[in-house]
Amino acid sequence: MTRPPRFVPPPCKFCGAWTEVLETRRYPDGTARRRIQCGNNHRFTLPEEVTRKKKRPC
Repeated sequence: MTRPPRFVPPPCKFCGAWTEVLETRRYPDGTARRRIQCGNNHRFTLPEEVTRKKKRPC
């Protein structure tokens, strides 16, 4: 059984510094919002949507 890839936060969109996830909020519709902060204390929110693979017709 393979594990899904771990979320790696992107570099800061303001200064390019390393970042860490402060909190993750998941919603019933399958979306999530991650609150991210960089080493220089810039904060931003990263919205995410779950993409599902379409079933191929037989």
